[in-house]
Amino acid sequence: MPPRRWGRFGASYDDSTVVVYQAYSPHIAEPALAAATFVSPFKRERMTWIKPSFLWMMYRCRWVGNPGRERVLAVNRSRLLSVLVGSGSELSDPGS
Repeated sequence: MPPRRWGRFGASYDDSTVVVYQAYSPHIAEPALAAATFVSPFKRERMTWIKPSFLWMMYRCRWVGNPGRERVLAVNRSRLLSVLVGSGSELSDPGS
């Protein structure tokens, strides 16, 4: 079956950034909040789910009840990077 492609999604954005949400453990989120950027122990190699909707992320991390996903951060990403990443992405099935 060919992969499904997304056309558009709702997100907060401005001319240069898109806001996405990511869930992290406190030991990653707290240093990131203090530094206003990702710092150790965050690793760029870590696979992560990003969502354009806060409520969608809250649902996916079971209202921050999943171990390792107790903090949800709003992350400003470059719009260009988001388009490049999104152009190769697939929608996950909301029923799965």
